[in-house]
Amino acid sequence: MSDYEPAPEVRPIRHAEDRKPTKNDLRYLQSAKDTLMRLHMTVYGEEIMSLHTPKEWEMLEEAFHCEPKKQRVTLLLDEPVAKFFRTKGRGYQALINQVLRTYAELRLARVLEGPEDRGPGGEAL
Repeated sequence: MSDYEPAPEVRPIRHAEDRKPTKNDLRYLQSAKDTLMRLHMTVYGEEIMSLHTPKEWEMLEEAFHCEPKKQRVTLLLDEPVAKFFRTKGRGYQALINQVLRTYAELRLARVLEGPEDRGPGGEAL
């Protein structure tokens, strides 16, 4: 018996068809795409770097460290969610931050919608 699960269908990130994106939406969308790429590199980066990047380049991030200010919060997660991220090893909290940042940027770009983004008749707000 195999644990193999086929990959889900990959769809490009797009705005809803009934809404023209604003400049702000497009800015947040680009930011979300950049964050998704950083997230991807966090998960698969070591493999990719070992194939294509000289070892000396690993020090560049330390030399030009630019991170937004962090704020300490207490967060309760569902047990399976906490276990999933902890299995990623050291730096799992930064990974959680990247996932949450991506979600926030996609919401701000109006790519992902919540119930509060639609009017009572289902029209886009």
